[in-house]
Amino acid sequence: MKRTFFRSKSFEVSLVAAIVIIVASLLIFVIYPIVEVFLFPKAGDFLAVLKNPRYMKTLQNRRFMMILSTLSATFLGFVFAYTVTRTDVPGRKAFKLISLLPLFPSRPSWSPSAIS
Repeated sequence: MKRTFFRSKSFEVSLVAAIVIIVASLLIFVIYPIVEVFLFPKAGDFLAVLKNPRYMKTLQNRRFMMILSTLSATFLGFVFAYTVTRTDVPGRKAFKLISLLPLFPSRPSWSPSAIS
């Protein structure tokens, strides 16, 4: 006895057409723009940016700010953690509660007021 997966030829043709349309849409609207973004700027354009003194100064400033903010956040975090865990300061439980507040945003990030 021959088993067929599909009951009729019309269902098979419509399924193939739907798959072709989905794959074509994926290629046109998703894959093609991503490929274009990576292929549009040539390597010479990136090298020209690196030779510009204005951009090099910007990169130096950004690196300085990154290092400064990382070191200061690490130092302040260490001082806070050491104070809360190793010393007997008044209000220790309140400080522990305050340290958890950044985990809970005041409003959801998907709300319309957060977008603007």
